[in-house]
Amino acid sequence: MPTPFDTHAADLADAKQPAPAGSRFFINLPHYRIDMFLADVTTKLVVTFEPMGRKKTLGDQREGWGMDFLQGLGYSVMAVMIKECDWYRQTDLQVFFAQMRSRGFFASFAEVITYGGSMGGFAALAHADAVSATTVLALNPQASLSAQLAPWETRFGFVDRSQWQDGLINAAEGFKQAKQAYVVYDPLLTLDARHVQLLMADNPGLVKLKVPVVGHHIPQWLAEMGLLKPTAQAIFAGQFSAQAFHQQARQRRGLKRYWQMLIQRPRVLKSALFTEIAHRYAAQQGFPYAEEK
Repeated sequence: MPTPFDTHAADLADAKQPAPAGSRFFINLPHYRIDMFLADVTTKLVVTFEPMGRKKTLGDQREGWGMDFLQGLGYSVMAVMIKECDWYRQTDLQVFFAQMRSRGFFASFAEVITYGGSMGGFAALAHADAVSATTVLALNPQASLSAQLAPWETRFGFVDRSQWQDGLINAAEGFKQAKQAYVVYDPLLTLDARHVQLLMADNPGLVKLKVPVVGHHIPQWLAEMGLLKPTAQAIFAGQFSAQAFHQQARQRRGLKRYWQMLIQRPRVLKSALFTEIAHRYAAQQGFPYAEEK
């Protein structure tokens, strides 16, 4: 494949002809960098939004989240990457999506899907209608960091919540046109569960995929169970079974993380019997004594 090249949003939006199939390039916006791969307009387009940790871990020249995996499946990919941890709320991204939608870019694909984790999960939901997505997959997303909507959210102390008073502040309002929306989360992690409740308020069709006793960072734990790629692939292909997913998610009992979290559950901590049982089963899984988180 040719080396990806850089372009600007205006160049793509103003182009009279679409980029040829097989093109790979980056689009620079003031607040975002977008890794683009166009397989063929007859395929599906997956718009991905990375979690916040990738920038610090992989640096500014990283590839888009899920690019290799999705490209290998034959999908076109628009992988949006952050320059700052802003929950994808800056207007330049909204303007870019509006420009691409007005020129028929999103409508040219067989289907558009959004996909993201945590902060990126917020964006996958909040921007779904903007990119004409019919399917959304959000992994442990936030619904909002607004002090009015989520006053109980105590994480993300670096965020200036006074900036969450207007604009793109409620992900629940962003995926009204999607035919299918899935959220994967730990229902026993109180803060993540409350975000899902906010998302459900006006979206009763949202499908909740529960993975109890693993905490946040769902992409990591699904990957360690071997479920991240198969789950995404099945959802994107329209072949997903929630029942099968919940059966497969029992593999979390083979994660050290599961036993670390279980032994710290209040119900277990308060009971010597439950503590003994948890330690015994942890030992059977190869974790004699779960370490502190």
